[in-house]
Amino acid sequence: MRSEHREAMWALYDEYERRLRVMGAHDFNDVLILARDAIYAGHVTPAYGSVIVDEVQDLTLVGVELLHAIAGEGPDRLLIIGDGQQSVYPGGFTLSEAGISVTGRASILRSNYRNTAEILETAARLVAHDSFDDLEGDSYAGAREIDVRRHGPAPMIARAADNASLEVALIHHLRETQHHAGVAFGDMAVLVAKVADAEHYRRVLERAGIPSVELTAYDGVTTDRVKIGTFKRAKGLEFKVVLLPGLREGGLEPWRGESEDAFKERAERMRRELFVGMTRARDGLWLGYLDTNLPRHR
Repeated sequence: MRSEHREAMWALYDEYERRLRVMGAHDFNDVLILARDAIYAGHVTPAYGSVIVDEVQDLTLVGVELLHAIAGEGPDRLLIIGDGQQSVYPGGFTLSEAGISVTGRASILRSNYRNTAEILETAARLVAHDSFDDLEGDSYAGAREIDVRRHGPAPMIARAADNASLEVALIHHLRETQHHAGVAFGDMAVLVAKVADAEHYRRVLERAGIPSVELTAYDGVTTDRVKIGTFKRAKGLEFKVVLLPGLREGGLEPWRGESEDAFKERAERMRRELFVGMTRARDGLWLGYLDTNLPRHR
């Protein structure tokens, strides 16, 4: 980042903090800091025997510090589980900075019980050349050895010349999967990168008469409706069949004026998000690509 960019970012941050003070307001990170400091000062004594944290790679430093404060000192009071390869938010800190040492107490989980080998192999190719870290300060190669217990069909790839054709292919696969494979709509999910895309495909399914529910409104209660949402919203969930429409061949293009480092970071994060989306699938994965080089059907 150039010096003028750093100065502009600091000016923006300074103005943001000034406006918060004027309004007497706090943002989310402020709330975490206040809670953490209240525990540090002894004003609050959390009555918990232990704390278990999943997806720790997507928390902020102050978030991890708060959880550590809640857990308190002592053996077996804090269990953290994470996978740096599935990080979808910028991090930039280590566990040691949060006062947590896992030296001699960390274990690497190498068995995958969710995905079939075919789904995981397809997803892993996305991030095989991207390094990642598990909040310990060391970087690891993207390709890693995983023990996969289940096998199934290879992911299906559909290519269409325009959005309308891709939507037809998506609806066809949903119906075919329900009628011929016997998978209920409630066990399928349509996952996309952006909130606007989720709303678009909700309308597509609605026009086709296929019941759906957005993940923002999904409360975990079993219902026979296709789940629709973003890769980020789907984290921690799994479905028998996942459909990813609107993909594009060739990856991202740099934004105008975007530095090489910024583009690299953004591209890696987008690949990790797509990796997360693919690995929500237990048994079946459908990838829908928009390919404008294909001839259009008239």
